[in-house]
Amino acid sequence: MLNFKSNIVFLLVILYSYSGIAQENTIKKTDVTPDNIEYINTSLSLFVEAGNSGASFLLEYQTMINKYFSYSFQYNHIFGFRKQYSIYNYDTDRPQTDIFTLVGYYRIHIYKEKIFWDFGLGIGGINRTLNKYFDNTLNLVGNINFNLNIRLRKNLYLQTSAVPIIAPLGRFYISKNYRDKLTFDNIYAGVTFMEFGLKFKL
Repeated sequence: MLNFKSNIVFLLVILYSYSGIAQENTIKKTDVTPDNIEYINTSLSLFVEAGNSGASFLLEYQTMINKYFSYSFQYNHIFGFRKQYSIYNYDTDRPQTDIFTLVGYYRIHIYKEKIFWDFGLGIGGINRTLNKYFDNTLNLVGNINFNLNIRLRKNLYLQTSAVPIIAPLGRFYISKNYRDKLTFDNIYAGVTFMEFGLKFKL
């Protein structure tokens, strides 16, 4: 499995290449509107899953289709806080989880372009590593995204959980369970909370 740094470099190369192609196509269009804009989103949050907790780092490339709809390529890496033990009595390391998803968003404008919610549904792949015995192949994963964006400057936004004070939950992931069956009912689930990050308008 690729390590965390390799995943980041690989994702950045893909995003850079795609951005260049998209920019060329945009220049050729005659009906370009201010809504056809792109963002780079980065955030840190806490992460809770069945049997463990950790920290989540997210990197995302988002493109607006029109005023309300957008899509994104999202990468999330989760660092487990503590070691985990399997039912086979293998002493495992702290879990490392990599999640790649393609997300479709709907934007809910609260105040002009300065404050808005982004609600999205995504699908992609998840790879979760515990130790050499359980270095798993990719499984299919679905996710729900709901975040609040507040403009700080012209091209810079604060990105946080949708309702940061009352219910600071942001992204929910669900997948078929991995091979060691540490979670019940053969289902893996996790959720981020207390998310804070920056959204850069390109």
